[in-house]
Amino acid sequence: MSVDSNEDYALSGVLRDIPTSDAEDILAQHWDYLKRRHHFVQVAIYVATERTRALAAEALQEWTGNEDPFEHVDRTFGFFTYGLSDRLTLRH
Repeated sequence: MSVDSNEDYALSGVLRDIPTSDAEDILAQHWDYLKRRHHFVQVAIYVATERTRALAAEALQEWTGNEDPFEHVDRTFGFFTYGLSDRLTLRH
């Protein structure tokens, strides 16, 4: 179900770093396609608006296959990355 590519990783990083409202709109507009790709499910959780959390919950409920939707989630959230980890708040 999920596809892991450098392009997905790069684009998900852009969505993580742009203003929340813009990321939310882009994710919602393309969700039928993006919900099958773990990088974007993680970004939907990271953006953490009510709408993107609902989108992520929908994707996780429908998730099938052997891929882990939380694979490398530390990269999306930047748990061990200077400049990203210090941006995390309770919202995340």
